[in-house]
Amino acid sequence: MTRYAQNTSVPVDRSRAEIERTLARYGATGFGYQWERREVPVNPPRTYGPKTEQREYASIIFMFKDRRIRLDMPMPTEREAGSGARAEAAVRQRWRVLSLVIKAKLETVASGISTLEAEFLANVVTEDGRTIGEVIVPKLTEAVRSGRLLPAHSEITHTQRKVTCPKCRRVWRTERHTIQEIGRRRASPVRGKR
Repeated sequence: MTRYAQNTSVPVDRSRAEIERTLARYGATGFGYQWERREVPVNPPRTYGPKTEQREYASIIFMFKDRRIRLDMPMPTEREAGSGARAEAAVRQRWRVLSLVIKAKLETVASGISTLEAEFLANVVTEDGRTIGEVIVPKLTEAVRSGRLLPAHSEITHTQRKVTCPKCRRVWRTERHTIQEIGRRRASPVRGKR
């Protein structure tokens, strides 16, 4: 099976500029591009030789409304592609695919078929700089097995949080206790709050 844009000659710069124009056309309020080299495990793992390698990642970051979205794209290595020329061709192909994916998702949102959050959920950037996908995907197997995506009610801990008692409506300060323990421990009410 041939892959989309497998033999493309479109340069990476032109694909990146096309992505920026597409985002602007659909109403993005910000755009950025970055690349970095990361030390990653060799895949598939080797029996002999180095266990890690340098891999380049390209990232497209853009803003829609109050959402920051980041798409990280690992670039193929020369070892994976077989030669430098094949690696360059694979890089061009990935940029064409990224352009297609972004256009398709934004058109889906513009047509009212889906929402921006649904289309880019895994790529939404959290306050700590990680994407939702980076937070959730490592826990996905456990969540599917247990049937719960979020932790159980008794597993939620609070550190220096204010909690309102459902019975007396007083605000209590808690420190490193589970929600179930809040009702059992002595806590001092926050003065002036009701």
